Amino acid sequence: MQALICIAPLGKPKRNELTCLKNDVLEKFWRDLGAWNRYAAILFYGVKTAFAVYKQCAGYLMEKQPSYSGKTLIRAFVAVSVPNPAAEILKDYVNSLKKLGNLRWVTNANFHMTLRFIGEQTPECIAAIRQALTHIEFSPFEIELSYAGAFPNMSRPRALWLSGRQGMQNLKLLAENVNKHIDATGLSQDGRAFKPHLTLARSDGTPLTNTLTKALENAPRVHWLCDTIHLIRSVLTPHGAQYSPIQSYRLEPVNNS
Repeated sequence: MQALICIAPLGKPKRNELTCLKNDVLEKFWRDLGAWNRYAAILFYGVKTAFAVYKQCAGYLMEKQPSYSGKTLIRAFVAVSVPNPAAEILKDYVNSLKKLGNLRWVTNANFHMTLRFIGEQTPECIAAIRQALTHIEFSPFEIELSYAGAFPNMSRPRALWLSGRQGMQNLKLLAENVNKHIDATGLSQDGRAFKPHLTLARSDGTPLTNTLTKALENAPRVHWLCDTIHLIRSVLTPHGAQYSPIQSYRLEPVNNS
C-alpha cells in the first residue's frame, strides 16, 4: 500500500472522500495510480468503491470528449504503423523492458510513427483531411529502427523511443508531403520540428534504472516496408488512448521521369 501513497497525487483519500472528488481530479488520481496500484486501490477501498470510481472516471472522460457548437470533436493523427513480423519483435522487446521499469509502456496494438498530429477537429475538418490524403504520391520505402533514446534526454525521460538511420529521410519527406496536403485544407501546423521516432513508453521524468538503460543500449534492429499510411482516431480512456483507423492509404511507386 506504500506504493499507493507515493504515486497518488492526492495522498490516500478516505473511502467516503474518494467518490466526492471533482471529476477531473478523480480521473487524474485513477490514471496516475497505474495498473498495479489500481489493484492495491481495489484491496484498500474494496471492489464496490473502486468499481464506482472507475465508472465515474470512464463516464467523465466520455463527457469530456471535446465539442464545438454541439459537435463532438475527433482527435486524430496521421502515422505509419508497424506490421508483423516487426511488430512481434517490438512486442517481445517491450515485454522484456517492462520488467526493468514502472513506466507507461505502449501496447503492441499502438506501435506507430507519427507523421502529423492533427489534434481535436470537427467531423467536417477530418472529412476534408481524409479526402486530401487521397492525393498523396510517395513510393514505398524500407524503415529500420536500430537505437533507443528519450525526450527530452535520457537523464530525465518523458518518453522513450526507437529511431534509426534507414528510411528516416524518407519519413521526413513523407511527413512534408502529408503536411502539404493537410495545410491545403486550411489547418495550420504546430511549428514543431519533425523527429521520426516510435514511442516505447512515457514517464514522469524519473531517472531510469541502470538495468533499463543498459537494455535500451541493446535495442534490436527492427525493419519493415513502409507501403501504407493511416489516418487514425485517438479516444482517451482511463486506461490510456485507444486508436482506431479512419482511413488507410497505400503508397504506390512514383515514376519521377
